[in-house]
Amino acid sequence: MAPARQLAMTYHERWEIEIGFAELKNRLRGSGFILRSKAPELICQEIYALLTVYQALCALEIRAAEQAGIDPDRISFTVTVELARLKVASQAATDATTLDATRRGA
Repeated sequence: MAPARQLAMTYHERWEIEIGFAELKNRLRGSGFILRSKAPELICQEIYALLTVYQALCALEIRAAEQAGIDPDRISFTVTVELARLKVASQAATDATTLDATRRGA
């Protein structure tokens, strides 16, 4: 039988995983999102793309949390997604030089 403290920590980790799934399914994709691909290989590609964007946004949250000296769990994933979308939309009409400078953080 596992000690109560170990069970409590495991339960907490399970909820961290559930929160990650919710962020991916509900906040990143958005309600009503349907994969467009019909072929299994392309469906996998879409899923990998979503996971890649999710990981990039999580890395952004971690970096922001480190700079602020706070726990990354205190940063809203929904706000992170909204800010990323706004930033991408604001750069849609810029030239390659501006995009490169933004990518480098200059």
